[in-house]
Parts: sequence; C-alpha cells; structure tokens
Amino acid sequence: MNVEKKEKKRKTILVIIFIAAGFMLGIAIGFFAAHNAPAKTEGGIGFTVVPENNLNDSHAENGVTVPGITSMSVKAGSDRLVTGFYNPVENKDKYYLTFQLWAEINGKDELLYTSGLVEPGNSIYEIKLNKTLEKGTYNAVIHIQPYRMNKDLTPTNNADIKAVIKAV
Repeated sequence: MNVEKKEKKRKTILVIIFIAAGFMLGIAIGFFAAHNAPAKTEGGIGFTVVPENNLNDSHAENGVTVPGITSMSVKAGSDRLVTGFYNPVENKDKYYLTFQLWAEINGKDELLYTSGLVEPGNSIYEIKLNKTLEKGTYNAVIHIQPYRMNKDLTPTNNADIKAVIKAV
C-alpha cells in the first residue's frame, strides 16, 4: 500500500471511531437523563387547591399547587410502580404534600400506597405497592393531602385525582 492510501484509511478509521464515540455518548446522556428525570405519566397538568380561608380569593399564589396525574403503568405481577408523584416547586416555603394511591380491585377500594411528607421540588419516582396487580386496567384515586409548613404541620384542603393504573 502506498502512503496516500494508508493515510486515507487511517482518517476513515478515525472518523468511524469519532462517530461511534459520539453515538455512545448520546446514548449515555439519554440513559442518564431518562433515569434522573421525573417519571412520565399521562396528564401532568397541575392545578391549584385554594385553602379554606381563601375560598373567595381567586389568587393562585394563595393556594396549594398539586400535580395532575391521570395514568400510570405497572408490570403485571410486580409490586413496583413508577409514579409521577411530586410536590411542585410553587409550594416552596408553604406546603408539604403526602400521597395515597387507591384502586378499585374486584369491586372494592384498596389502599395500595401511602407516602410520607414530600418537600416542594421533590418527587417520588418509584413506589412499592401493598400488593401486586394482575394484568388489566384499574380505576384509581390519588389522594393528595397538603400540610402547612408550620410547627403543627396543619393539614389543609385535599385533592382526589381520578386516575387509571394499567397493569401490562
């Protein structure tokens, strides 16, 4: 082989290596982002619950912001569920949230999960259910209880969000 062909081959190999390295870096960044981002759920549009003492006040800044979650998926037979439970940053210095997940199973409402206090800006990515779910679609309710950030952790108005759990 002459020097010109060797140089061309070397450049081609270097280009392939750089392309492969860039591709692998992209996969690594995507994997990292997917595993560190809030869980995706259908819905996701939040709303504000106005505290009792502000029922006639339409200013959202006086209320509790809660996440809107309408659908979640779980692997049938698993007790691990990826959630979109989070306390929006808009509640900073105002409210903690707790979450309960209820589902209708065989005609009865069953409590599947209860969280502890979730600080504003924090999320619960995965929960351990009290029981496994067989394949199917379950009507669910996510009960969200806000607590004022005071020494007594005073509970305020709560929200019940209708949702669906799909066990696949």
